[in-house]
Amino acid sequence: MTEPRPLLAMDPDRARAVAAVLGTRSDRLAELTRRLDAAVRRAAWHGPDRERFLQEWTTRVAPGVERVSELLAAHATTLRVEADQQDAASR
Repeated sequence: MTEPRPLLAMDPDRARAVAAVLGTRSDRLAELTRRLDAAVRRAAWHGPDRERFLQEWTTRVAPGVERVSELLAAHATTLRVEADQQDAASR
């Protein structure tokens, strides 16, 4: 006879702690992106290399980093909602 499997459930407090870290990191990443964007745009650099770099930054790099920030924030929200649902289910 096999032993019954333990019931596994989310630890809501731990999920909220992880959500807080994700939210903080999302905010920090967004702030760093804004600061980098400003630095890139005001750099005393002229010529075709600057134009290529600026094009790459504005069309690929910055939007990609912004998307990561948005995903971190979305996952933080999801974790908070699921933690609340776990609390409700455990009552």
